[in-house]
Amino acid sequence: MITSFIPGLNFLAVNNQNKLALDYSADIMNYSYSPSTNNATNQTINALIDMTFPVGLSLKFRDTYKDTSDAPSSELVKRIKRTQNTIAGDVGYKINRLFSADIVLNQTKHDYSQAEYKPLYNRLESETGLIVFYGVSPKTSALLEYGSGKIAYDDENNLNDSTYSNIKLGLKGALTPKTVGIFKVGSQSRKYDFYTVNTSTDFSTIVLSLTSKTDFSKMTSLSLTINRDIQESVFLNNLYYLSTGLSAELNQKIGSSWATIVSARYEMGDYPNTTVAGVAKRADTNNVMGIAFQYSTMEWLSASIGFSSKSRSSNYTDLNYTDTVTNLGIKAIF
Repeated sequence: MITSFIPGLNFLAVNNQNKLALDYSADIMNYSYSPSTNNATNQTINALIDMTFPVGLSLKFRDTYKDTSDAPSSELVKRIKRTQNTIAGDVGYKINRLFSADIVLNQTKHDYSQAEYKPLYNRLESETGLIVFYGVSPKTSALLEYGSGKIAYDDENNLNDSTYSNIKLGLKGALTPKTVGIFKVGSQSRKYDFYTVNTSTDFSTIVLSLTSKTDFSKMTSLSLTINRDIQESVFLNNLYYLSTGLSAELNQKIGSSWATIVSARYEMGDYPNTTVAGVAKRADTNNVMGIAFQYSTMEWLSASIGFSSKSRSSNYTDLNYTDTVTNLGIKAIF
């Protein structure tokens, strides 16, 4: 049994089309089983500056800092103390009524506390890209995106450094009369720096992403996220694995103060290499289901209680697990 208390604090300042936001949240987790080992406190700080200028120029800066013990991906289960800092910048320019373009920059620093994990996981991920938008309707734009990135590990003995490039097509804005979001599909080509003599480590694959929200009414909404992307791996002789997932969250308001939130996620993790001759490639199925009830005591203050279950089923059965969590949350917005 896991009980989680989630306090949070938000600050938001809006002036015309400009926005400044800062929020903090903590997840204080208490385990009934082996609390001295499993108890943990995770913290997240988000900062956002979003500015729009009359000449068609826009600037956006976001910084997300996590101090957490959560596993970095679905590959692992064990708690690992680490920090993760993601800085994202976006410079946009509206060329004319139909065309606009964004230059995007992203950088994520991964830093692990325990000595045995530092050479495996400590790294810097950097990506730059250009997105060109074309307005196909007043509320919808088609997009073409190109980006290139590099993953550089801190330890000189870690030979998993790589470079990659993405090219994607997509839509942004009103996807249906009641749905807004962004959809992208394309390909990623990746090349590993050290393994140039073994070209079988280099690869190309299809990637896609969808983030959307459908408002069925003022009281009911559905958020969907679909992804197919590449995750770093340290599982035996695998450099990466493919993650394909679907997440859904149904939000149902009840009167002016109550809301019910039902969420679910299904994810497949597929590994490219066998571990030894004759042994199957690792394949995981990860499931998350949850329900939460939220009560807004006033406009700026809300409280919530929820329950979630998380599990993994793998063809390597020693990697299977199930977690159940009870959450209590308090959130204030200023």
